[in-house]
Amino acid sequence: MNCVVKLSDDRCDVWNGEQFQTVDQGSVAKTVGLTPQQVFLHQLFAGGSFGRRANPQSDYLVEAASIAKSLAAMGKGGAPIKLVWTREDDMKSGLFSSDVFSRDEGRIGFPAMSSAGSNRSSVNRS
Repeated sequence: MNCVVKLSDDRCDVWNGEQFQTVDQGSVAKTVGLTPQQVFLHQLFAGGSFGRRANPQSDYLVEAASIAKSLAAMGKGGAPIKLVWTREDDMKSGLFSSDVFSRDEGRIGFPAMSSAGSNRSSVNRS
């Protein structure tokens, strides 16, 4: 997981791969003390992460925004902050979907219409 946050007195710019724009915008705004209209998300079409970026806690974005806010409070603000979580950091902190096993079977009839089907799924909720 990674992002770049640039905080100034009246706006905050965020560059990252996005899947949950409204929640992320509100979370960053709350963290830095701005309105959501003052937070600008720059969508990077990076792909991957399989839904991991759609995170209701906006964890890595809030962390980067907190660092930017702390630096601004010390008079060292204005520079972009780049946050990179290693795979190990992400595995310790992230929210993940459960393991799922699914087996699908079906039969096709003539003319190319489904005539029978079944599905068996198993979900690990631990």
